[in-house]
Amino acid sequence: MNQIIPTAEQRLPTPERGSPDASHAGGPSAPSQRPSRSRSGALPYLIGALVAGALSGLFLLGYLPKVRHAKALQEATEQSLTALLRVRVANPRLIAAENSIALPGAVAAMRDTMIFARATGYVHSWKFDLGDSVKAGDLLAEIDQPDIDQELIQARATLDQSRLGIELAKGNLGLCKLKLSRQKTLGPNLTPQEDIDNAQSNYDIATVNLVVASAKVKADEANVHRLEELMSFGRVIAPFDGVITQRFIEIGNLVSGGSGSSAQQLYHLMQIDPILILVDVPQVSAASIAVGQKALVRPNGSRVDPIPGTIAHIANAIDPVTRTMRVQILAQNKENKLLPGMYVQTSIMVPTGKPLLTVSSGALLLSGEGTRIAVVQPDSHITLKTVEIERDDGATLVIASGLSPTDRVVTNPAGRIEEGLLVEIATDQPAALEEKGQDTAKGKEQTGAAGKPATTPDGK
Repeated sequence: MNQIIPTAEQRLPTPERGSPDASHAGGPSAPSQRPSRSRSGALPYLIGALVAGALSGLFLLGYLPKVRHAKALQEATEQSLTALLRVRVANPRLIAAENSIALPGAVAAMRDTMIFARATGYVHSWKFDLGDSVKAGDLLAEIDQPDIDQELIQARATLDQSRLGIELAKGNLGLCKLKLSRQKTLGPNLTPQEDIDNAQSNYDIATVNLVVASAKVKADEANVHRLEELMSFGRVIAPFDGVITQRFIEIGNLVSGGSGSSAQQLYHLMQIDPILILVDVPQVSAASIAVGQKALVRPNGSRVDPIPGTIAHIANAIDPVTRTMRVQILAQNKENKLLPGMYVQTSIMVPTGKPLLTVSSGALLLSGEGTRIAVVQPDSHITLKTVEIERDDGATLVIASGLSPTDRVVTNPAGRIEEGLLVEIATDQPAALEEKGQDTAKGKEQTGAAGKPATTPDGK
């Protein structure tokens, strides 16, 4: 027989109506408690999932750009290794076939003299002071000479007396001549021979006396001229155009004539236009120096424009101590930009006899194989040419040999530059790249920006 098994709900006791259990067992509130317990248990899992998702998102945001950047960098590196090197080129610039020898120098006056008094006396007045310009023949000072004044008065009086003595001698000579003529006219028959002889002797003596008187006049005239010349020495005259650099006298000073140890100097006078620049040329360059070569002179540390000059004299001998040759450069100095004693830098233009080329200093490649410059051949391959540098002007290099004016010189050589490398010439390079470097170097030279240290006379 079939047995009916009751379900769980049927086995549960039915609470009585009105009891506390009846209000919780049945009714709409009983089902709502079970979903609340389910949501509170799933909340931690939901928060963990959100945090994990946020961390994954942040990781992806930081990692993926790095991956893309590394990939792009790798692709760019591979492309740069396989792509042609882009270079800028410029033709060397041809300059005048002359070299510039830079040497230090010292400025000296064209003429330099100490002025002394030729006569002894007292300073009556002086006319020029320190720094004044004078012309040849200008009166510098006046000196009173009372002793010479008295001697001159006496000498002039003696000269007048001597001149009267000539007149007396002439009269005596005439008388003697007349007596002799009378004695000869009477003859020995009327006049004793002794009287005739005496008359002849007196005439001869009178003639000699006239000659002596004339000689004394000349001597007295010479003495007067001497004293007058001494008196003129009381007027101190400038011997040449120049500038007073020192004055040693005051009114009333007693000065002695001459230039000995006891003599007092009156003035120090220098001629500074034109002016001399003394340069000691090293032995290695002495053979290339000649009279008439051009030179530029610039005061050391000054920003004035270089002053042109010309080599006026050379010693034609080497100093055995310094191994240098003394050279004198003559320069016009109307604006007094050069002063005696000033230290200057000079540039002597020496003809080289061969054309020179200039390139940018950045084109030079230094290696164990020497100084080389990269040149682009017509087939766009690099060839490295060994060059000889004449001089370094800073922004530019003067090349003596190794290049030709038609060479296309690489002005921005990179580390990959090597012999036979295939390159590509940049089309956006400046049109006058080389000229710009030349103009920069020329501007530095003209504005006196001394980029080189001062050299010593031995060229070091």
